[in-house]
Amino acid sequence: MIIELQSLAQAGLTSGRDDFDLERCARIRDIAAEVDSVIAVARPGKHNIPHYAYGVCKIFTLCHVTGGSFEKNIETTGFDWFSEAPSCRCQE
Repeated sequence: MIIELQSLAQAGLTSGRDDFDLERCARIRDIAAEVDSVIAVARPGKHNIPHYAYGVCKIFTLCHVTGGSFEKNIETTGFDWFSEAPSCRCQE
C-alpha cells in the first residue's frame, strides 16, 4: 500500500495542473516515506450513513515525529497534539 501511495503521488507530481495538486502530491509522497505502518482503512460509504456521492477511503497510519516543524500551507493553517489518545469506542 505504501508503494502504491508513493507511485500515485509521483504520477500526480508529473501530471499536476496547479499549485494545490503539486503541493498535495508532494505531501502524500512525503507521508508515504514517513509511515511506519498502516493501522486502519475506513470506507465511510460502506459503514456510515449518510453515504457519500463519491468514493472516499480514510487511511490511518502509525508514524513517529523525527524532527522538523509545521509549515503553514494553502490547506492547513495550524496543528495541535493530543495529550493522550482517545479511547477506542469499539472496546466499550
